[in-house]
Amino acid sequence: MPLYAATLAPEIWQIIVTGGGGRAPRLPCVEFLPRRDRRTCLSTSKLLYVIAVKIVFYYIDIHFGSWRGDTGVDEGLEERELSRSWEILQHIARNPSFAANIKKLVVCPFSEGTAIFEQRCLIMALRELSNLRSFTWYNTTPELSSDVVTALVEFCPRLDAIHVPIPHFLHPELSRLNHLRSIQIQFHELSKYEDVYTVGNVKPTEFHALVSANTATLRELSIWGSFFRDTALAAVRQNLTHLELLLSSEFRGLDRLLQETTCLESLTIWPGMPDDHIYEALELNATALPRLTSLKLFEISIIEHDGNDNPVEVIANFIRGRHNLRRLDLGLICKFDALLPLFQGLQWQELESLDVFGFVLPPDIDANAALLVIEHCIPRGLSALSFSGLDEDICAVFVDAISDLQNLGFLYIHDGGSRHLNYDSVVNTLQRLELLGYNTTVMDVERQGDRTAYPTPSKWSTRKNKFRAVEDFGCGDWEWLMRYHPITRNDK
Repeated sequence: MPLYAATLAPEIWQIIVTGGGGRAPRLPCVEFLPRRDRRTCLSTSKLLYVIAVKIVFYYIDIHFGSWRGDTGVDEGLEERELSRSWEILQHIARNPSFAANIKKLVVCPFSEGTAIFEQRCLIMALRELSNLRSFTWYNTTPELSSDVVTALVEFCPRLDAIHVPIPHFLHPELSRLNHLRSIQIQFHELSKYEDVYTVGNVKPTEFHALVSANTATLRELSIWGSFFRDTALAAVRQNLTHLELLLSSEFRGLDRLLQETTCLESLTIWPGMPDDHIYEALELNATALPRLTSLKLFEISIIEHDGNDNPVEVIANFIRGRHNLRRLDLGLICKFDALLPLFQGLQWQELESLDVFGFVLPPDIDANAALLVIEHCIPRGLSALSFSGLDEDICAVFVDAISDLQNLGFLYIHDGGSRHLNYDSVVNTLQRLELLGYNTTVMDVERQGDRTAYPTPSKWSTRKNKFRAVEDFGCGDWEWLMRYHPITRNDK
């Protein structure tokens, strides 16, 4: 260890180990510790242990059973995951000082039956998680038991975020949580629209009770569009800063909603099917949402209109002039000609704050047109970029076309699995790249001096791809950009 390192103040070590939280200034002779090396600090000095343990164990994930995407990967994986989960839950239950570090708990349950034993073990751990802030439960089966919900209410007083599948919102005990900041629907199988609509037809009395109990504190909400129309949720709209409207069979009333959510900073619309009400609402409220900094329009089907109203032009008008827009993800399903108002009519240089951008190329676009889109629409100062719809010809010139995006820390490319992208060229051209995604592969870019290395162990597992979280990306912007986008073959 260099001499200066032994005399650094604890506050400096905090910045080195944590990475400064993205806000700390760079310090002379100080480099941030790579995230993969933070666990090493647990076995060094007491000072570094105290700093690292709060970061390494801030987020814990528990797996019950085997997810179908694991099939054929490793016959012993399910047994190892169950043993690992048991050991973690036991350690939490027996060590309150360790449990105090855990702020976020994610449970991925895929056991057969009710998983009663696993859920009882989870309850034992929850008794010690008094500092827990966020709880996530994937999958609708096995069901989240009422006993687990009761444990969250009674033993986790600081819980302010709950992310569960929609059937679990029907637990009446949930309404006893009365200081939630975030309520989100959690998806496992995104393509089961028929299940979604079946559940969506159920009168969501318990869900409304949960939202009503958190009117004063709720800021982030992910919900079916049809649920949000209900007058029972009117009181919460004016305070929301983040809203996701998902998989609704209809979006009637969206125009009024946009008028009433005046504090909204982030908006996601994912209809799951064509809906003219979306375009009508955006057209009527082209200048609404003055605080909007993030916009995701995911899988929006553009229907050809006989009249003068062009849905893409409506979307372009909604985006136009939003100088504070920092994150934009456009997944518009249509032909290239229909997108011309977006490319030609929108002054992209006006989006001076744009830092995170995602786009899906139409299937009928050729390489020359794609290059024009890349050069005209992609701001050169981006820190994160997601680009889908590339083919062999476009891939051949894509890296050169983005070579001047030297601020990119994250890049995701999808070309339908043609595998024409040259990894060496990408990571050596984009010198600040930290994370690279290509079709179903995501890998951390590891650099040592002038040499770039990305060995097989650095690739994310299929399971990590599927159940990815902010902590996996290391950046909230990157997670937001890829949210709801399929990475694994089992996502759709």
